[in-house]
Amino acid sequence: MNAAAWRDCPLPAMQATRDGLLGLLRRVDRLKPAEVADVVLTDPLLTATVLRDASLRTKTSMSVDVVTIEAAVMLVGVLPFVERHARGLALETVLAGDAARLECCLALIARAQLAARIAGGFGLRRMDARVEELQVAALLSVVPGLLAQLHGDVADVTALLAAWDFPEVLVQLCVGADDMPPRQKLQQASLRLAAGLEKGWWGDEVSQAVQSIAAVFDTAEGDVWRQLHEPVLAQAHAPLAARVVPVATWLPMVAGAWPSPRPVRDVLAARMQALHLAGLQGLPANQIMRLAVRALVEGLQLRRVLLAIPQDGALVARFCVGASVDDPIRSLNLPLAGPQLFGQLMQRPQAVWLNADSRPKLVPQLTPALTALIGDGDFYAMSLFVGDKAVGMFFADRTLPLDAQSYLSFKQICQLTSRALAGRAAL
Repeated sequence: MNAAAWRDCPLPAMQATRDGLLGLLRRVDRLKPAEVADVVLTDPLLTATVLRDASLRTKTSMSVDVVTIEAAVMLVGVLPFVERHARGLALETVLAGDAARLECCLALIARAQLAARIAGGFGLRRMDARVEELQVAALLSVVPGLLAQLHGDVADVTALLAAWDFPEVLVQLCVGADDMPPRQKLQQASLRLAAGLEKGWWGDEVSQAVQSIAAVFDTAEGDVWRQLHEPVLAQAHAPLAARVVPVATWLPMVAGAWPSPRPVRDVLAARMQALHLAGLQGLPANQIMRLAVRALVEGLQLRRVLLAIPQDGALVARFCVGASVDDPIRSLNLPLAGPQLFGQLMQRPQAVWLNADSRPKLVPQLTPALTALIGDGDFYAMSLFVGDKAVGMFFADRTLPLDAQSYLSFKQICQLTSRALAGRAAL
């Protein structure tokens, strides 16, 4: 269905949202519009329905744009609004018998709820006078994805909101641009965070969003991380967390009633998360290195892992796991001067993967003495930097063939290690 076809098409809402509105009818004579809005603002599809109806209404020259749910409730009155929206299509009914699509929809809704919490929190910090606009726009950002699950491909959010005559302020908040004002930058960063955190706390998407927010507030990234904990933990206590694993699963548990998360079987993700948290907590360097080695050995099943450090003009083995007691690699002591490979690595943050494709280029940079120490098999290696200072290098190989995905994870672990060491140095 194209964007225009959704102008009059009824949209479902979560059953929990319908039930929440029905519960309000018991005290409708004492209800305030803000209380009704709080219920609606947990549901992206109902939020879209309410604002679509308000935007498509017959307008006069005196009409104003409706950009918040509270304003929409006041437009029609509390009782008529609740009676109208407490009953209708339920998402769970529409997708009955299709557990996979329902799960996808609930995951999108959970993402939108988290994005709304994050955007609202940063809006309050910035003393935004219209915080609910930020929350509404965050919820609307997943509506195309929800409609795609319900009826196949749909237009992007810009075309969809334009077809519904939504106010321009909401459209702008839902999309990015090359030259965005601070309000829009925060909103887009909040959307990226909500999506990126689902994959873990260590991804580049998450780090870039945190950096963007820190730049807007002219503050340290650690300050942004600390503020993020509040909305993330609030999401973990929300009702939907019993059906969608919250992103706070990786955070240390706090007092209170928690839902039972699905069992975590991804050892690599768990080890990378522990390494990331070590940096945030400012753990000693030796503990950070132990966590990095655990991630490499247990997460990637690497055979030998060597940490070498620069010392007196040479690259010296600091410690090694997985190698036999008489393995020559344990005695690595390589002058950094000259064109040899490891010396080149230590000049800037970079990584290499010696394999069949790269061997013709890299082998000439491996001196006979180095080859005698590390062997002639394939390997990964990457330098570790804190700021502009080289602090070490990880070398790793394994019995199983090395592959591109493991190489990517190896580099991510090394980058996490450098960030953790840098974070500790900044304390």
